[in-house]
Amino acid sequence: MMRNRRALARERHRPQRGGATMNYACPSPWVSRSTRPCSRRLSASFFYVFGLALLAHAFAFGAQPSGTLRGRVILQPAGTPAHGVTVKLVPGNRSSVTDETGTYEFSGVLPGRYTVIAHLERLPDVTRTVEIGPGAMVTLDLEFTLSPIREQIIVTASGREEALAEAFHAVTSLDATDLLGKNTTSLGEALEYQPGIAKRSFGPGSSRPVIRGFDGDRVLILQDGIRTGSLSSQSGEHGEPIDPLGLDTVEIVKGPATLLYGSNALGGVINVITRHHQIHQHPHRGLRGYMTGVGGSTNDQAGGSVGFEYGF
Repeated sequence: MMRNRRALARERHRPQRGGATMNYACPSPWVSRSTRPCSRRLSASFFYVFGLALLAHAFAFGAQPSGTLRGRVILQPAGTPAHGVTVKLVPGNRSSVTDETGTYEFSGVLPGRYTVIAHLERLPDVTRTVEIGPGAMVTLDLEFTLSPIREQIIVTASGREEALAEAFHAVTSLDATDLLGKNTTSLGEALEYQPGIAKRSFGPGSSRPVIRGFDGDRVLILQDGIRTGSLSSQSGEHGEPIDPLGLDTVEIVKGPATLLYGSNALGGVINVITRHHQIHQHPHRGLRGYMTGVGGSTNDQAGGSVGFEYGF
């Protein structure tokens, strides 16, 4: 039996006539160890082919042609084009600003499902969902409608974006239109007539909000999500150094919010969002800004706010 196995091994390694050699076949388990590298070569070849297949699939997936999204933003009911509207594409954190004809465009968009958000100051945001295929040219027109009901999106109550009606805290949200109607120059005077809010004042320009009787360091005031750290929380003679005319939104959380903001938020949180913060969130090219002014003849009082930004 042993002789037959050796003879079989010699037969497999015997060269053919004419000087050519035979192809090696994978040996049986009882063949000598000198012929075992054949199986190793086959295993290496298998992994090599498998890796090439994965690489080719990855290139094919990454080579999908990108699409383009464009459209116009219109003000209803007049039907006029909206200039200077910030249109944001989510996910991706890309933004575009409409031109004089109200046109916006996003090029090089990967295939997928996106949310398009149009923001215009003093009007409620317009949100739409769009599906973009490989190499597709998608047109999506957006319309702003003047409405007395403005659904605000707040981030202060829970740390994430949510509708005002869905917040589990007692929350009040004011936009730039509401703040301009107050015609005030201090934060405490602008919020004093809101439910559950009063003001502490030692004269014009030195007021500070009081939430449900809590004052001082028990009411946390944020500017664009950052603590102001002003002296007004420790001294009643100092006001909060915030210009209401330069604000885009004010979010007020009434009640404890210490889990999110620390022990200073025992009475509540007031987060003021400036227009500069809204401009800074959306990259752009060129010059843009805002200018606001108020005045009154009763007390001979006037105030104004202006801000510019240049992108390149």
